[in-house]
Amino acid sequence: RIHPQSWLSARRDSCLFGEFLSLRRLRLSFAPSVKEPGAMASTENMPPLPEAIAALKDEGNGFFRAGDFLKAAGAYTKALKAAGSDASSRPELAPIYSNRSASFLKLNKVSQALADAEACVALRPDWEKAHFRKGVALEEKGDDASEEEKEKNKVEKKRVFFRLSRV
Repeated sequence: RIHPQSWLSARRDSCLFGEFLSLRRLRLSFAPSVKEPGAMASTENMPPLPEAIAALKDEGNGFFRAGDFLKAAGAYTKALKAAGSDASSRPELAPIYSNRSASFLKLNKVSQALADAEACVALRPDWEKAHFRKGVALEEKGDDASEEEKEKNKVEKKRVFFRLSRV
């Protein structure tokens, strides 16, 4: 038996993902035939992750798929700590911030999820998934916020989704 609250959450997540896919399809339908530099988020110019960090990321992905979000967040945190003090300036770590943000959202740690999503956007501003994570975190934060914060988040969400439609 499905708990009504989890059904609503799953429905909302699928709606957001549907909006994300619609925006992505729209962007792809207007994409230039010749790839312009910086037109799309690319991993071509990024250095690969070191083996230790990649192994921790894969471990976190396994925990996330198994539904153990706390262990997944822990594995992603270990990966970021293994990256050293310059982790917040290395674009190749953006997927780890994104994954940890998703884990924190599943654990209802919205402020931590938003912080990771913002770090992800700062590392790779041209990556659609980073903006999607930030939008989802802002929406979740809106459920717990005061009226003033809700209005501020509403404006920020519009800005994020507008940015998504322009990428």
